[in-house]
Amino acid sequence: MKARKRHGRFFIGRGLLLLLLAAGSFFAYRLANPPLPWSELLAQAESLHRARRYTVAARKAEAALDGAQKLTGPSSTDFLRVMERLAEFYADAGEWANLTALSKRLDDSTPKTPELLRCEGTALLRLEELQRAAAAFEKALSLKRGDAALYADLGHAYAEEGRYADAVKTLRKALRLDPHSYGILMELGRAYQMEGDYPKSIMAYARARKESPQAADAYIQEGYARLAHADDPAAAKNLFKKAAALTSDGGRGQHHLSEFYRLTGHRSKAMALLKSALNKQSLAPPAAAGDTEDPARTLLHIGNDLQQS
Repeated sequence: MKARKRHGRFFIGRGLLLLLLAAGSFFAYRLANPPLPWSELLAQAESLHRARRYTVAARKAEAALDGAQKLTGPSSTDFLRVMERLAEFYADAGEWANLTALSKRLDDSTPKTPELLRCEGTALLRLEELQRAAAAFEKALSLKRGDAALYADLGHAYAEEGRYADAVKTLRKALRLDPHSYGILMELGRAYQMEGDYPKSIMAYARARKESPQAADAYIQEGYARLAHADDPAAAKNLFKKAAALTSDGGRGQHHLSEFYRLTGHRSKAMALLKSALNKQSLAPPAAAGDTEDPARTLLHIGNDLQQS
C-alpha cells in the first residue's frame, strides 16, 4: 500500500514538474517573442492590402482590432480606426458576410460618436447602402462640424448616389478646410467631371498633380477629362505618357495611353500599345503604394480592349 502511494505521488510530482516546465517554456517564448502591438499589425495589414493580398490583410486587421479593443477599449478612436480599415479590407476581399456583420455591429453600438458614425458610413458605403451611408456621415458632421475628412466622405457618398451638385458643394467645403489634400482634389475633380463641368474638373486634377506629383491617377483622370472636353489632345497625350512612366510596371499607364490613341482614331498605335501593356502587366510586381487600380482588373480591361479592337 505504501509503495502504491509513493508510486502515485511520483507520477503526480512528475506531472506537476512537466506542467511547470511547459509553462516556463511558454513564458520564455513570450518574452522572446512578445505579441505584436495592434498598431504594427495594422501597418502589416496595410502593406498586405497594397500588395493586393486582401484576405491576408483582413486577417491581420482582425488581429489588430482584437489588440486595440483590449488595449484602448471598444469605443476608442484607435479601435474605430482599425474597424474602419477592416471594413475596406473585407470589401476588397469580397467578404460580404463579414462586412455585413461588421456593419450590424456598428449599427448596434453606442454611443453614436462622430468616429463611430464615420466607421458605420464607410461600411455602408462599401455595401452600396448609399442613402444610409450618407445619413451616417451627415449625422457625424452634425456632431463634429469643421472636419474635412467627414465632408470628403459625405461628398463621396453623394457622388456615388448620383447627387453631383451636392457632392461638389460638400467637397468644396472639405477643400476649404484642407486645401492641400490630394484625395479631396481627386474626389472634387471626379464630381465636376460627372456633373459635366470639365474645365473645373481639369483644374481640380491639375491641382492634385501639384500636390502629389508621383501619383499616376491624377495624370490619368486629367487626361480623360481633357479628351472629353476636347480641350487639348496633345496635353492629354503627354499626361498619359507621364502616367505610364509613373506606374510601378508601365503596363497600366500604357493601357490608358492606348485608349487615348483609340479615341483619337489611331487604331494601329492603340493595338501595339495594348499588346505591350498586356505583356508588361502579366509580369507586374505588386502595386506601388500610390497605385489604386488592381493589376488583375487592369489585365481584364486590356484583354477586353484587345478583343474589341
